[in-house]
Amino acid sequence: MKILVPSPVTPNKNSLRTIYISEIIKNLKEITNLDFFWFVYQPDKLESFNFSDFNILDIHDFNNAMDCLNQIKPDCVMIGSSYEPIQYAFSIACKKLKIRLVSFSYFGYEYFEKAVAEHQDQSQFMTKSNKIVSHLRNIISNKVPTDSEEQKFFLRRLKFILYKMKFLKRTKESIGYKTNFFQEIFSYSSDSFLRKELPINKFPDLHLLPDDSWIEHLKSIGIDKEKLCITGSPYWDQLYQNSKRYNPKKITDNKISILIITDALVEHGIWNKNKFTSFISDLITELSKKPEFSFSFKIHPVSEHKTKYQNLFQQLGNNFVIYQQENIWDIIEKFDLIITFGFSTIHSELSLLGAKMILLDFDFVFPLSPFVKEGIEFGNVLRCTDINHLNNMIVNFTNKSNITDKSFISSRENFLYKFDGKSGLRVSEALIKLINNNTTEKKQI
Repeated sequence: MKILVPSPVTPNKNSLRTIYISEIIKNLKEITNLDFFWFVYQPDKLESFNFSDFNILDIHDFNNAMDCLNQIKPDCVMIGSSYEPIQYAFSIACKKLKIRLVSFSYFGYEYFEKAVAEHQDQSQFMTKSNKIVSHLRNIISNKVPTDSEEQKFFLRRLKFILYKMKFLKRTKESIGYKTNFFQEIFSYSSDSFLRKELPINKFPDLHLLPDDSWIEHLKSIGIDKEKLCITGSPYWDQLYQNSKRYNPKKITDNKISILIITDALVEHGIWNKNKFTSFISDLITELSKKPEFSFSFKIHPVSEHKTKYQNLFQQLGNNFVIYQQENIWDIIEKFDLIITFGFSTIHSELSLLGAKMILLDFDFVFPLSPFVKEGIEFGNVLRCTDINHLNNMIVNFTNKSNITDKSFISSRENFLYKFDGKSGLRVSEALIKLINNNTTEKKQI
C-alpha cells in the first residue's frame, strides 16, 4: 500500500499533522505492508533528510501535482479539510487520475467554529486600516512560520504564496482546466484580508471525522453522508496513553515551579513584536516578585524560535530554561502548574487530563479552546484577567487538589469520541477498506 501526504512541515517537527499521521502509520504497519510518502512544501529545497518511517518528497522536484502522482502512483492521498493551494492541487490531480482522496479533521466542529470566531473577534475590535496593516505585516513577512532566523529573506512569505499558487496553476493547466492566475491571487488574498476561514474541500472520497459534530455541517454543504466516516482523532491516541501515566506533582516545600506555555501570535500576524515583548517582559517582572517561584518556558515546536526568547531574556538579565521539541507530557511532572495564553490545542490537552492551568486573558479577545470551559467549571483551569492578581492566584491555586472525579471523566468521555487510544487503528481499517474497494472497481472496469 502506498499513501502520500502533502505537508508544510517535515515529519521530525512535533506538529498536529505529524502526531496525527504517525499514529496512523504505526497502526497500518501492523496490518499491511506500507510505503509512506511525505510531500514537503517549503520555500527552500530540502538539503538533507533521513526518516525511517517516511519517504520524503520535495515540492521543488516536481512541476505540479500531476507529475508527483504519476511518478509515485499512490493508492491514496491524505489531505487537510480546506482548500489550501497545495492541498487543492493534489485534490484535482487525484480526481483526474482516479486516485482515492481522503481528508481528515483533527478536532470536532466546535474547534473549527472557534477558530473562525478567533479571526472574527480579532477583526471586530480593529479599524479597517488596522486590519490592512495586520494582514500586510503577515503577508510581507520575511519568513514563514517554519523558518529559522537564518532563513529570513525580503518578502519571503509573499514569494512563497505566489510559488504555491503557481504550482496550483500548473496543475490545473496539466489537467486542462482554464485558469486566471491574477483572479485566483486576488480571491486568495481577499479571503486573507478578511481573515476568512478557507472553505471545506468537497473533492475527497472519504472524510475522516473525529466525532459526529461535523456531520450536519458537511451534509449542509452537499457532501454525501456515505463519504463520512467517524473514527475518532488519532491526535488524541497519545494523550490517552499519557493519561495513564500522568501524576500531578505534589508540592513538598514552599517552592513553586511554573511552566509558561507560549503561543506563536507574532509569527501568525496576530500580535506585533512590541506587544509580545511588552507582555513577556511584564509577565517575567511580575513573577520575579516572588522568590519562591521558579519558571521555565515551553515555546511552539514549529512556529517559534528559541533565539527570539534568548535575546529577550538576555536583555532582561535572565537565563530561563526554554523547552521546544520536548513533548509536554514528558516534562509536565516537573512543574506545579501551567501559565499560558492565546488559543492552542495544548489548552485542550491540559484541560482533558485535569492539569492545573492559569489562562492569561488581559483583554486579548481569544476564544476558549475546546474543553477549557469545562476545565474552568471543574476548577482545574483559572482565568486571570489582571496581572496584579496573578501571584496570589498562583499561591492559592497550588494548595488545591486536581479534580479528576467521575463527573470529570464522564464529561471528558462525552467530549471525545471513544477516548481509548484506538482512533489510529480505526482510521487504518477505513483506509484499507477504501483502497480495496477502489482496486476492485478498477478491475471491473
